[in-house]
Amino acid sequence: MKERPSTGTTWLIVADGEHARAVTPAAPQGQFRTVLSFDSVTAHLASHDLGTERLGRVHESASTTRHSIVPRQDPHTAAKHDFMLEVASQIALHVDEFDRLVLVAPDHALHDLRAALGETPRAKIVGTLAKDLTKVPDHGLMPHLSEWWHMPVDAA
Repeated sequence: MKERPSTGTTWLIVADGEHARAVTPAAPQGQFRTVLSFDSVTAHLASHDLGTERLGRVHESASTTRHSIVPRQDPHTAAKHDFMLEVASQIALHVDEFDRLVLVAPDHALHDLRAALGETPRAKIVGTLAKDLTKVPDHGLMPHLSEWWHMPVDAA
């Protein structure tokens, strides 16, 4: 998605289901610096730490048969969704610190994050990129973004 021409501060939210950071252009050569960083407290927990590992059981009323109850959502998927809600709330707390917002995340996280954002931050979105760049350091972001990122004239 192309970036709209505008003036002011641009934040890129680089996220996945367990880690997120807000980076901003730091120099005209395409360097970035992290301004905020978030990590999920459930990122490295096992399933039994997030909830029960085994499916619940119910008894058939007419016989001795037992059936398992399938959970509505996997605990890890639920934790990742909850983390995106937390990232969205943190973005909302800092909404006055940026004029433009670019979301960079894998498809599932991008969808959850965009849906969780309030009206004001959502109105500032000027671009999205469906890529997982959370493990890429700030100085290595530009090659991944160069296909669509054009440094704003005022970002010096």
